[in-house]
Amino acid sequence: MNIHARWQRAHGPSLGQARLKVEIDDFIVDEDLGFAPDGEGEHLLIQVEKTGMSSFALIDALAQRCQVPVQSIGYAGLKDRWARTRQWLSIHLPGRDAPEELDGEGWRVLARHRHLRKLPRGSHRANRFRIRLRDVDLDELQLQARLQSLRDLGVPNYFGEQRFGRERQNIELGLAMLGRWQRLRTRRLPRREAMWLSALRSAWFNKVLSARVAQGSWNQCLDGDVLMLDGRQSFFHPQAEDAAIVARLAALDVHPSGPLPGRGKPVVNAQVAALEAVVLAEDSEAIAVVAQLLEHDRRALRLRVQNLQHERCGDDLCLSFELGRGAYATVVLQEIVDLVEGDHHGQEEGGE
Repeated sequence: MNIHARWQRAHGPSLGQARLKVEIDDFIVDEDLGFAPDGEGEHLLIQVEKTGMSSFALIDALAQRCQVPVQSIGYAGLKDRWARTRQWLSIHLPGRDAPEELDGEGWRVLARHRHLRKLPRGSHRANRFRIRLRDVDLDELQLQARLQSLRDLGVPNYFGEQRFGRERQNIELGLAMLGRWQRLRTRRLPRREAMWLSALRSAWFNKVLSARVAQGSWNQCLDGDVLMLDGRQSFFHPQAEDAAIVARLAALDVHPSGPLPGRGKPVVNAQVAALEAVVLAEDSEAIAVVAQLLEHDRRALRLRVQNLQHERCGDDLCLSFELGRGAYATVVLQEIVDLVEGDHHGQEEGGE
């Protein structure tokens, strides 16, 4: 696998350069659950604001504070370390409550409610972002045209670089561990190894998506495609004679999908199956090992950017927008500018 590959842009060349995450409040994420707490049950649902710590560090700290195993804590998504983020977590506390004082260094509890169920991964509706890009020198007309293009057409739904760790080391670590997991013949992955495996599948998805961006088909339905409803995980095979599909694609109601390789026969066929096979040919041996551990899945190739607004803040550019779960804010930013990130670049980003 070429771990140093960079993915294709869909909206043209960069309009300039910008510095990201200079200060911790340059990157603000607010997780939207999309549903109300039950108000009763064995789980405590809490909204937490954190700064300067990862979601996993927060989970470990809450488990220690509440004297429960980490498995008793549920979360909808992971959030950046170097950012101000607000997210929801659940703590299984049957017959008792959490300590009255739950705040700790780097986090504070904003709300707490009883809930019937553990909060599962990916159960939130969306994430809202407010991002400050520093030292930006962009032509205003070009910027407005680019932002309108993002609103109208969406952006390629790449996994962000945060997924792969510093210098993409998670991919290298994932490749190195595959032989070990093959020998152990286990399907239960510790958290760290699961992250490496996820990074591998994310990189394979990005390769396929980048190839379709280069081909100009990332937002079109090719022969043999399967489509996904916007904001939904399920996919379907479109009917060849369904003329409404073109209109639904233009309206960002449905999107083509790409592979998260694993066990099972590919659900695509014809032109798309051939394209994915060619793009992933050099990774076939690694994919065969992953297929012993995980089921094949799909992810939308395109991402809708909602409520995209901008304002000039002196020499800086402030952007606000909303993305569905599983999406990365940096892939939106990279369709506008080249990003220069500081030393605080983390492995998590809101949307996971």
